[in-house]
Amino acid sequence: AAMAVTSAGAIAGALRAGDVVEVTATGLAAFVTSSNAGEPVLEVTLAPQGAALSVPPCADLPAGCNTVDSESGATAAVCRVPYFSAATRSFAVPFVVTIGASGSAAVDVTATLADWHLANESAAHASAPVAEETVQVATGLSAEGAPVVTAVEPSMNTLVYGATVTIHGTGLDQLPRFAPIGPEVVAIVPDADGTRATVAVDPSPAAAWAPSPQRTAQPMRDDLVQWHAAQGRPAAVQYFACAALSDTSVANIATVRTETVDVNATAMDLTRFNADFAAAAVTLNPVVVLPPGFGPATPAPTLAPGETHPPGVTPAPPPPALPAQPSIDPDTGDVTVTIPVFVPGPAPADGNVTTAQVQVPGEEEPRNATGITHQEPVTNDEGE
Repeated sequence: AAMAVTSAGAIAGALRAGDVVEVTATGLAAFVTSSNAGEPVLEVTLAPQGAALSVPPCADLPAGCNTVDSESGATAAVCRVPYFSAATRSFAVPFVVTIGASGSAAVDVTATLADWHLANESAAHASAPVAEETVQVATGLSAEGAPVVTAVEPSMNTLVYGATVTIHGTGLDQLPRFAPIGPEVVAIVPDADGTRATVAVDPSPAAAWAPSPQRTAQPMRDDLVQWHAAQGRPAAVQYFACAALSDTSVANIATVRTETVDVNATAMDLTRFNADFAAAAVTLNPVVVLPPGFGPATPAPTLAPGETHPPGVTPAPPPPALPAQPSIDPDTGDVTVTIPVFVPGPAPADGNVTTAQVQVPGEEEPRNATGITHQEPVTNDEGE
């Protein structure tokens, strides 16, 4: 008895994290016959070397194939079909280039006949035939050329649907193929020299995200995958949502969904999200909680070049230019500096501000700011 495995061979290209590589393997046996008790099973395993490649858990695998954990910690695929009666002995399995991958990668393909005792040849050969082959994958990524982001325009806390985000830095051609902007998965398009890249956010909300106070990370991930699939997005986008996004990123998206108080909402507030483009990670911008009388916090308006305030809006006068007032505690040596801060909005009835709270990402309860004792009301020329 003999076994052979054929595959697509070496795969090369300027692959980036989030790209999908398909490895096709076919197992072939010779000089094998089935006994009257049944037929042996063709078993083909496709396991990535290292963690640079992984089979996405949401992939639509060929019949007879399932995902398993490999020794490298990445996800592999094992395909099992009856050798003689199966419709096909060829399996095309997708692998995703993982975040942080660099250099070359490889997939080990192994084919054998399970249930070998059902083959007549097992009487003369105790061990089933085995064939192995390694498929080389060149990612085109370099550990020395890791991307460095130096600036992002516009500010992420002013982002709206339809905006185009411009990323500045070096090695940006090494950025992942996609960027998560909250629940959206959008393509990163770098310039040839790797110093500039753009991300175009869809012009309208790409999901109907009804408020869900009980949403947790795994159901949120399932929602992301199902939504992008329902919208006909490429398989790479779906795989990115289920395989590349970290659990922390998905949990942050779920957090914003649970914050939504409008029961009719069909989109999340993009200004709540930030993005680590190199790590393809979703982070959160802090929420500032103001005391009663000061209204909700609003993002700063986007101004045209040369503008100091939005058209039609009269800017409030700046607060008095008072110097910082340091004082030293003679017992402890602690230095306290009092800095006047202008707080926009109408002054409370008593003219005093005694409390303010700041929501810190990762903490359930907001923190109380201290030492806020008084604000002099400031009026503009119109007496407002």
